[in-house]
Amino acid sequence: MLRRYCISAILSLVCLVAGAQSAPLVARFDPANGVLPTPNNLLFAGSVDGTLNIPVADPSDPASATVQALNALDGFSTTGPMIATFSSALDPASLVAGVTVRLFEVELENPVLNPATDSPFAVTRVVQELNGEIDFTVNLLATDPAQSTIEILPLRPLKPKTGYMVALTDGILGQASAAPAFPDLTYIFARYERGPLINPDGSSRFANLSDSQAQALEPIRRLVVAQEHAAASAGLRKAHIVLSWSFMTESTDDALRAIRAGLTALPFTLAPTGLDTASVQGAGLADIYTGTLQLPYYLDAPTLIPTVVLTTRWRGANEAEITRYNPQPVAPQTLSIPVLASMPNAASGQSQPASGWPVVLFQHGITRNRTDLLALADSLAAAGLAAVAIDLPLHGITDSDNPFYNATMERTFNLDLINNETGAPGPDGLIDPSGTHFLNLASLLTARDNLRQGVADLLQLAASLEQAGFDTNQVGFVGHSFGAIVGIPLLAVDDGLIGPASLVMPGGGIAKLLESSASFGPQIQASLAATGLIPGTSAYESYFRAAQQVLDAGDAINYAQAAADKHPTHLVEIIGPPPDQTIPNSVPGAPLSGTEPLLQTMELNSAGTTQNDSNGLHIAVRFLSGAHSSLLDPGPDAEVTIEMQQQIVGFLASAGTLLPIDNTSIVFQP
Repeated sequence: MLRRYCISAILSLVCLVAGAQSAPLVARFDPANGVLPTPNNLLFAGSVDGTLNIPVADPSDPASATVQALNALDGFSTTGPMIATFSSALDPASLVAGVTVRLFEVELENPVLNPATDSPFAVTRVVQELNGEIDFTVNLLATDPAQSTIEILPLRPLKPKTGYMVALTDGILGQASAAPAFPDLTYIFARYERGPLINPDGSSRFANLSDSQAQALEPIRRLVVAQEHAAASAGLRKAHIVLSWSFMTESTDDALRAIRAGLTALPFTLAPTGLDTASVQGAGLADIYTGTLQLPYYLDAPTLIPTVVLTTRWRGANEAEITRYNPQPVAPQTLSIPVLASMPNAASGQSQPASGWPVVLFQHGITRNRTDLLALADSLAAAGLAAVAIDLPLHGITDSDNPFYNATMERTFNLDLINNETGAPGPDGLIDPSGTHFLNLASLLTARDNLRQGVADLLQLAASLEQAGFDTNQVGFVGHSFGAIVGIPLLAVDDGLIGPASLVMPGGGIAKLLESSASFGPQIQASLAATGLIPGTSAYESYFRAAQQVLDAGDAINYAQAAADKHPTHLVEIIGPPPDQTIPNSVPGAPLSGTEPLLQTMELNSAGTTQNDSNGLHIAVRFLSGAHSSLLDPGPDAEVTIEMQQQIVGFLASAGTLLPIDNTSIVFQP
């Protein structure tokens, strides 16, 4: 009876305090009706393999595909927002990161690692508190016209496989009345710390809580009590908390590290074509070679069903999802893929060292192919650097008249699934353009694993270089656009295979990057509009949040710091005006999307003059003119192409200790 009185007294107090206003401000929390702050560990409930278990009403409904993709993940986004809803409009000035909105890194009881726990995902301690406006920011959610929803945005990627806890306080005020927020009545029950909500026989201990309600709320109560105890240990008084929740971030690099750990050389051969770069309008300083590389293909190739490329994804043994608990993907087949290489010839004035040519791995951008290497080959050859290029997954040469076309090995698989003129589904008798199906946003897991396959392919190439006679102690990397995006995870997990790297116009936060791209955005928005997702709506933004969560394990932003920590790094950005029209420098409302967030996460110094450092440089160069294609195409601005290529060559040839900047008039001076 005493406990019944205590909880009733608490509820009465809330009602009395709130009685002075017609509509008290309440932090919404009603798990029984699906009203939860997100991301939230309650969405693991019922999982048997450590993946999310978000309810899906009808798995056969195509509209549920996005949720089903989320349910293949072992946690929540490292880059996405945290969201909570209140009962009425909020005063935005009262939303202060680190003051009224607190974010903590915490340790959690992981039921997969500790099956004996009786409190799955309970917070056990605070590791550290994150800094407001340095690690995260908070604002009103733009798509909520009621102005009653808050959005907490990381300014740096959260750690993978890590627990986090959010606590909102009564310093959050209503917009109309300036009155403080209160906890939801359900949350008041959930924070009750004087004992269980149920008796040993399962009946409720409280008159205003039914047996079924108490039974459902009791496991949540244990989590909330643990959260508030942890918050109190960090100096936050429990009486000031109006809502708290916790979540665990997903794994990101586990699968790629598993692949790297088991990596061995596979057959890699090259043969001269009898052509040099003069045959492709170059200076003729490099001879052109073609060959093949064997590699494990962790996706399904379209041997019998062409459309399998639209839905395939990485799987473990027994078709298990790839997670931190099961990181090793199984390759359904080994493919032989085409390789293009360039090597300095006599016209370059260079002689091959006894140890073999120093070599640069080159990765082209989306919708391009391996022949993009040839636009850079002469500059590399003049410095005594050979180069090797392979295609990104689902990319390749589609013109059968191209002398480097390989009819049986192109990784476009000669697919004809769309009309090349209109983009409409259905064959037109022509091979689909290179990369058409690479970022398939209708199957987010496929898009993620096409990115990861690109990394795995480059790892295999790097591990097999010695078979073609290259000097494996002098290996550099150049990635352009999406080639640089794939290159950053490569550099984070390569463990010594590669040295210095030049990353030309990369970007992170892929989902909003694509949506905000002047090149890709209109097509993506039109495709989503055809499914009923309209820009500016809540459903539209929810899709992009989900897309980013799925793509996180293949997104450069989650690998950027590790990549820069391990490699001398040179990053190129076009800031204009106009700025890069393909990979945006930054994206309003998405602080981890674009090139600038990568640059910041990698902690690169901006430079406008020649730089030296015997320990290796970490430099970003911002160009004031040029275009996204300027690395390879002098058309938009020949001076920019010359300067970019000279920077790359000087940087790689010096093992990342020298960055020559000759034309200072076309680069930003910090």
